Amino acid sequence: MAAVFLLAFTGTWQAFAPLDYDYQLYTMGLVDKEPVMTLTDVDRITKYNAANTIIFWCTIYSVKASFLALYWYIFEVSKGFRWAWIGATVYITLSFLISVLFYFWNCETPKYFVNLGKFNAPTMSVSYD
Repeated sequence: MAAVFLLAFTGTWQAFAPLDYDYQLYTMGLVDKEPVMTLTDVDRITKYNAANTIIFWCTIYSVKASFLALYWYIFEVSKGFRWAWIGATVYITLSFLISVLFYFWNCETPKYFVNLGKFNAPTMSVSYD
């Protein structure tokens, strides 16, 4: 399952990374020519980036789920370890749901999630001085 998510992650990354990379090089001053980006390109990058982030979380947590399945098999000899496994499973499930759902509420409400006119995500600038 994690491999499927990883392939989807790679595909969405390859779809938006070249345009995003060119723009970042320009903003850092490493290239002189400004990349030509239309509003459609920016909208597409935003949507692919959102899909990529969700698929990233699914990849990470599917790996955690596979380890939990392994531990369930290993710890079948001990009731105490099984209770610890249940606690870890509940915690991991809740953290996955919070991580994914919080991503949609960055813009106050999910209806503005990919609408650039209503919401501009805060950006982080890095100085390489």
